[in-house]
Amino acid sequence: MAQPYDESEVLEGEVIPFQPRTNRIPYQRAPVVRRQLPLEPRRSGPLGIFVNRQDQDHLDAELKIEQLESEAHKARFGAIRLAVTGVQESGEAGDTIERVHNMHDPESLGGRLTADIGGRAAARIRDGFDWFLDIYQSEVTNILHRRR
Repeated sequence: MAQPYDESEVLEGEVIPFQPRTNRIPYQRAPVVRRQLPLEPRRSGPLGIFVNRQDQDHLDAELKIEQLESEAHKARFGAIRLAVTGVQESGEAGDTIERVHNMHDPESLGGRLTADIGGRAAARIRDGFDWFLDIYQSEVTNILHRRR
């Protein structure tokens, strides 16, 4: 295993090569199980012309569960994606507000005005972030509940 470097040995400007860890814990991944639905339900009735209702209900329920599972999975990752992009865009907006404020003398009217408006804009950005996430989650919940 690689020994940690001693800071006294590092020369200014020297690049220390990256050494990946070699003692990783061998976690076993959970197997991905995809169920194969039967192609068609059993037949019943005279000459087998009717579909077995119990088999059909069972197939319908399994298909509905699989579809709901897929939709819930997509909704979860949509919320994560929305949160990450919202954080990134909020940070960029905050940087822009700060740049505009720094263009002015803090004691001038323009400086005080940009500080006041910038502070309120930052609060709106933060509130809007929570608001949009709440709307997304409530709409996804409504969609998933309507599927039942």
